[in-house]
Amino acid sequence: MLCPSCFTRQRIPPPVTNEKIEEARAAGQIYELRTGEKIREYKEMIPVYCQLCRTLMYGSVERIGAYLACPDCGTKTQIRPLSDERRQGGDRRKEARDRKQGGKDRRLGADRRQGMASMSLSITPVAALVSADSSKPNVRYGIYGGAFDPIHLGHLLLSEHCLRQANLDRVIFVPTGASPHRSGKESYRASAEDRLGMIESAIVGCDEFLVSRYEVDRKETSYTVDTLQYFHQTFTLVEPRFFLLMGADMFNDLPNWREAGEICKLALPLVVTRPESPPPYFAALGGIVSADRLDEIRKSAVTMPQIGISSTQIRSRIAAGESVRFQVPRSVESYIASRRLYRQG
Repeated sequence: MLCPSCFTRQRIPPPVTNEKIEEARAAGQIYELRTGEKIREYKEMIPVYCQLCRTLMYGSVERIGAYLACPDCGTKTQIRPLSDERRQGGDRRKEARDRKQGGKDRRLGADRRQGMASMSLSITPVAALVSADSSKPNVRYGIYGGAFDPIHLGHLLLSEHCLRQANLDRVIFVPTGASPHRSGKESYRASAEDRLGMIESAIVGCDEFLVSRYEVDRKETSYTVDTLQYFHQTFTLVEPRFFLLMGADMFNDLPNWREAGEICKLALPLVVTRPESPPPYFAALGGIVSADRLDEIRKSAVTMPQIGISSTQIRSRIAAGESVRFQVPRSVESYIASRRLYRQG
């Protein structure tokens, strides 16, 4: 396994028995690096979740600000102080688990309980998928950024067409945090956690689709060039090749983005064209990328049918009390209903 402290590969020792782990937890202690060779006081350790696959790790309070490498996917995540808000969040999750175990969880409706139950049965662990990629040369990842407020079938169909036509191995959904095109995170109708939750429920059972928290966890404005640099720096277990999924209208505005030339070096723009939509203007990148790169972008264009669905339209229909069935996945429809999202008042 990959040591999250020194990033060197270590032999995996015999597993620690559940009884021994429970004894340590009862005593307020925890096994360091899951090896069972050393026990530290729990108060000296900070829980750290991998930003890509959500694997739980622990970092020492003495190393706040340093980075841990996930033992499953290799992604580096910074050790941050455990704020009061994060402590309260952990307490709320514990209370929710206690209510559910006691059969008193009345906050979740029948639809959402059923949806969450199906998720637990059909989701393949992300860590296992990314770890499996480490044995493949030149893994092809599609990066699909957007508000996803909410995610709908048009987003999923675009991802599927890119996955098949461009021979991608995975598509990583990256919901935006503070977008340079918006006034801030507050400008979204749904919270970052709800937008993430809807994406996760939409891609249940699709092993090729992943979701990243990177941008929603950032406090700074999220620029595409920063996100691509992050993925290049953190995918240490694979030799990836990145593709940036975008529609023709967004591609035509690409020359106005921050460091557009660097974006095209870090990832190949995968332009999606649709009937009755404005065609991509490839010549706009003529002075930004090389002729060979521009020819590669042009040849990699993806085609898909016109889908008359938008997040704005879905939000308006929900606010008006109208149905959005067959515009979003059923799991997303149930999630929106259970959380009472996009309703007026």
